[in-house]
Amino acid sequence: YFQRGHRQPQPSIFCLCGRFLFVYDSSNFRNKEVEINMAAQDKKTFITYLCIVGAILIILNIVSRNIFFRWDLTDNQMYSLSDSSKSVVGKIDDRLTMKVYFSDNLPGEYGNNRRYLQDILEEYAAYSNGNIHFEFYRPDDDEKMKEDAQKSGIQPVQLQVIENDNLEVKRVYMGMVFMYEDERETIPVIQTTTGLEYDITTKIKKLVDTNKETIAIAKTSSQIDIKNE
Repeated sequence: YFQRGHRQPQPSIFCLCGRFLFVYDSSNFRNKEVEINMAAQDKKTFITYLCIVGAILIILNIVSRNIFFRWDLTDNQMYSLSDSSKSVVGKIDDRLTMKVYFSDNLPGEYGNNRRYLQDILEEYAAYSNGNIHFEFYRPDDDEKMKEDAQKSGIQPVQLQVIENDNLEVKRVYMGMVFMYEDERETIPVIQTTTGLEYDITTKIKKLVDTNKETIAIAKTSSQIDIKNE
């Protein structure tokens, strides 16, 4: 009620708070609605992005099955096969197995030879349409493996190595055997990478090529001919 001589009271603090809460709640509701719409839009964008990436990966997978790329970034293409080697490898129509008997922890250049050999054999396998398979064996501590290596014509060689500050003579294996159908060839000792592609390709050629042809392995520094045998 109103008393005479008193001013009409202003809206109570409760009314003002109520109005504020109503306005705030309405604004907050609109903000949440905007956030929900934005979240939905972001979700659609994310799903679209995933679909695009998935499609690209599928296309790349299909293309990679039909187009074969191998990059050798070394200056002299030391890990790339010559066209002659690729031609010989392309004639393989059955499984060709390479067993590499190579000791571990070899000193200096001999350890580098092992790494190079593994890299170059990966190149041979890559261009063989799945026909070349190779595996490294460490016969040092396996008597049965030593026997298998020696039966294949791979004998241990002696190297001088420094162990515990002492110069010692160590017997190591550094050879490989090629097996194709009922035939086999052997490289008994691999002491250097020079001419190694020539040696490997020659052995493969003997096994798979009944028509003895002359092939050349051309490198940046020299050209080597594989003669008829």
